[in-house]
Amino acid sequence: MLQHVFYSPERVVALDYAYADESGHWRTVFDQQTLDDVRVAYPDARVTTEREFKSLQHRHACTDPVEITADEYDDALGVMPPLNPTRIPGSASFMLREMYVGSVTTIYVCLESGDGPARCFKFRDKFTLTHRQVLERVERAIHGDQEASHVSDL
Repeated sequence: MLQHVFYSPERVVALDYAYADESGHWRTVFDQQTLDDVRVAYPDARVTTEREFKSLQHRHACTDPVEITADEYDDALGVMPPLNPTRIPGSASFMLREMYVGSVTTIYVCLESGDGPARCFKFRDKFTLTHRQVLERVERAIHGDQEASHVSDL
């Protein structure tokens, strides 16, 4: 069973699965290259467990919320049927069905305001986030690391 991968930390991309040969050297599955061979093309190449690589890949893929226009929000809503669309008084969110990597997708949020235009945001994170967790991420981005105390009011 293959449980290790060669990867490039700079690109956070898997290059090939890895196995230890009879002398204990890591080799690629595809063409049996050693780590030194792989580093000719990818000087930063490393070997890690598949689990750790997926964790690195997830952390690299997730982004902080950034403000977007209402038109960008609406355009994204029309790309394909949304995943986990949610609307409650004061806010709405949805996710793209297409995953960026693994279980990470792009999440869109719209915060409605009674006294001004809606504020819309997008970011990447796991598709398993609840609407409440999505709102908390946006509130932290708006207010920094301060406690997002009025999320419960949304």
